[in-house]
Amino acid sequence: MRFTGRPRSIPGEGSTRFGDKVYRRDVLERAWVDVRRNGGAAGIDRTSIADVQEYGVSRLLDELVADLKVGRWRPSPARRVFIPKSGSRELRPLSIPTVRDRIVQAAVKIVLRLGPQQPDVGQTVTADSDADRQIQQNLVRIQHRPGVFPLLWTRD
Repeated sequence: MRFTGRPRSIPGEGSTRFGDKVYRRDVLERAWVDVRRNGGAAGIDRTSIADVQEYGVSRLLDELVADLKVGRWRPSPARRVFIPKSGSRELRPLSIPTVRDRIVQAAVKIVLRLGPQQPDVGQTVTADSDADRQIQQNLVRIQHRPGVFPLLWTRD
């Protein structure tokens, strides 16, 4: 599956489209806060959270907005590492996306969590199970519109 960059309108939900919400600056800023808080290793491009801060968060988010708006953004391959399984000598694979890709993933999660209305990125969900339930409800609600599949993913 890949990001097409061509969001579809959601009938009856006003003029704002799903994809338009993903690249809203406030949504991407909130996504950056979530990614920074979560930390994590650098992806295949070897760019860390500290590198992004040195490069300029505002500059990176501006580039992401531009890339997402015109459909130029494509996810990078994930870096594959092997980490030890707890209580075992075996290793398990772990895929690490780039920081840019994690920001976009977090933005999509924010929009899905808040539903097709204008996202209020200051809104919070108290528990992960509540967030997961909200995402599932919104996906079902969006997907069951007759003749419309507004999500940004297509099969290759």
